[in-house]
Amino acid sequence: MSSSVHVHQILNHLSTAPMSELDLTQWVTEQWGATARFHTCSQQDLLFSEVLVFLRRRKKIIEQSGTLLVNAARVCQY
Repeated sequence: MSSSVHVHQILNHLSTAPMSELDLTQWVTEQWGATARFHTCSQQDLLFSEVLVFLRRRKKIIEQSGTLLVNAARVCQY
């Protein structure tokens, strides 16, 4: 497991496989473990719960009928 995972990895997966927050949490835990840390282009050392808050505040993900979807217009292309 790397020391920090870029949030784009989560967004890339979610863009191809929209899912509920619970399913996404389970996927992230399976991929990187429950104690994984994440970073964005502007923030470091985030827990997954903080990542979800960040993505919602920045409107990079939206929820429709219980499914999280990527708002591609709001995602930087780094």
